[in-house]
Amino acid sequence: MSPFGNEEIVGYQLITDGGDIYCYGETDFQGTIKQNFELKHSIIGSLNTPKGQHLVVENGDYYIVGPTIEKDHIEVFEDSVVASIFFNNEVVVLTKHGKFYNQSGNKMPKLETDDELIDINFVACSITNTGDDIIAVTENGKIYSTDKSLISGDLHTLGLEHVRVVDVVCHPTRKGYWLLDSIGGIFCFGTVDYFGSVPEDGIECIATQLVVTPSGSGYLIVDQSGMVLPYGNAIFFGAPKASQVTGRIVSLDLWKKPVKATNANLFDKLVQNDINQLLGKDVEFISEPSASID
Repeated sequence: MSPFGNEEIVGYQLITDGGDIYCYGETDFQGTIKQNFELKHSIIGSLNTPKGQHLVVENGDYYIVGPTIEKDHIEVFEDSVVASIFFNNEVVVLTKHGKFYNQSGNKMPKLETDDELIDINFVACSITNTGDDIIAVTENGKIYSTDKSLISGDLHTLGLEHVRVVDVVCHPTRKGYWLLDSIGGIFCFGTVDYFGSVPEDGIECIATQLVVTPSGSGYLIVDQSGMVLPYGNAIFFGAPKASQVTGRIVSLDLWKKPVKATNANLFDKLVQNDINQLLGKDVEFISEPSASID
């Protein structure tokens, strides 16, 4: 188990575009949507929210997987969904043409740009460290944001428009973000750290998702065949054999649970703070323990 503040990562689930779920670590398998619904469109991603696990479909449908499996829908007006986030306490989807939609009908922020977005193919988005804005990326690595001041660069500024990007993730506590390309390469912008990449390890993959740990000190790179590669402080809990996977893996959901404060993990946090201070990095605020010390 990997502790982060008052929570620890205890496992993860891998989700395919057809709705199959593979569980690793201390996660609860609660069934698949195939048991209740006939899928007519591909799943593009999933979200673990306080309301349950949401499997999001490219046409705006989403399924809430739990003790009961429910279906709902977000109207995307003939556009196609490419990514989803949990923003302002509800599921929000990004479409291929750079628009955000939610189910409530509440006004959504728009990407600040003078570009004509209709001919641009977006592939992913991420909530910034403040929780108030969204970063979105196109398949050729151009970054857009609901606040232009949060853009720290992109592949266009590096002259790498030929690289095919598949994901973007913002740092949980700092300004900046990582880009993941289709072969598992990592590009860092802002104040994020580089922990390694798939090509650097001499491995071939078709990457689909980047999952950053809650501390921002590591990440998992996910391959469409089920391979999961940990970097930094990310923990590997297991992965299926490629022959066991039906369809393509499109999402990995981390599973967390509250952690009891102990002498050991408090000491580790204090030591890490000392190291970060020497390196000029952010220092984590440590509150009074929420549980008794062992």
